[in-house]
Amino acid sequence: MPNDLVTASGLAHLPGSPFSDAQVDGAVAALRRCLGWHIAPVRSETFLLDTLPMDDVLRLPTRKLATVVQIRRGSDDSVYAASTYEISFSRARIRRKGTYWPAGYAAVEVDVTHGFTTCPLELLAPLGQVIVATRRDRSIKSVHVVDSETTYGLAAALFESLLDESVLASYRVDNLPGIA
Repeated sequence: MPNDLVTASGLAHLPGSPFSDAQVDGAVAALRRCLGWHIAPVRSETFLLDTLPMDDVLRLPTRKLATVVQIRRGSDDSVYAASTYEISFSRARIRRKGTYWPAGYAAVEVDVTHGFTTCPLELLAPLGQVIVATRRDRSIKSVHVVDSETTYGLAAALFESLLDESVLASYRVDNLPGIA
């Protein structure tokens, strides 16, 4: 996904600037991977959601839901009437009224508009911190858990370490059930 979140000039006021476009693009890509969604700008997307038997709530991978345009059954593209569900815009959830969503992989498709108009100001400082830190140490961090291994670039590892103590946690879409 191209960087349409923030430009190098948008971070010019931060310690360690000026930043190159490539540094900003890399930090934005790592931030988006860490948080699990694009953040800004507002865009239209279709989410393909996995559902379990007797799921009556869809959890959308966003922290800023603007509109739900349409909800379709994934197997045959039949459209659900708006009267058959309730939307929580603040929690990015859609509850089915009186019954359940169909069960299966990519069982429900949801067309939405979501995202902030511009990058939230409180995310600019963590972006700058990560860029400055990656200038100092270009090593790769590896994590080994039982029989699997995941390798992170330093920027991704730094965002993960910032999650516990920063505003980043309030923008993160955790690995929620029902998100394909």
